[in-house]
Amino acid sequence: MSMRSIITLAALVAAVLPITAVSAQTMRAYTVRATRLYSGPLRNYPSVRYVGRGVRVSMHGCLRDWSWCDVTYRANRGWVAGDDLRVSHNGRRRGIAADMGVGVISFTFGSYWNTHYQGRRFYGERQRWQRQYDTAYRPEWGEREQRRDEGPRSNHGQYRNRQQSVDQPRMDHGKPDRRPHP
Repeated sequence: MSMRSIITLAALVAAVLPITAVSAQTMRAYTVRATRLYSGPLRNYPSVRYVGRGVRVSMHGCLRDWSWCDVTYRANRGWVAGDDLRVSHNGRRRGIAADMGVGVISFTFGSYWNTHYQGRRFYGERQRWQRQYDTAYRPEWGEREQRRDEGPRSNHGQYRNRQQSVDQPRMDHGKPDRRPHP
């Protein structure tokens, strides 16, 4: 390998390495008051666990309006209100703001719950909490989750393909036609 190739490779590694390290990095944060870790970015999602005042948590990022942050505390992953957290910035603990290097993340119910809560008691009511996500969704949560079963309902209570509902008339699948005949 030539010296020029080694220098080019070293420059490439130096350029890529900081980007990778920053994107995978978590930040230390501290709770301002006793709070709860929730399974979604609303207080009506199930509580994962209690977190005391002044406790250090690992923060993975916050929603783009800084209202809620995704954290880990003692191997429990969940959401804490942004107002309940402080990060060390310039030697002081401060409220979370855009210029502190806190990553912006999204909340996508299905993948988040499947990854972190399958063993939890409340996971058995997953459909209920999926409806909560569907009805309470907020733009600051990021790109809205698209589900396989999403779309208009047919008269059989099953979801239909969205393209079919736009381009084709509804099929009655052998049921008698109850509409009046002309």
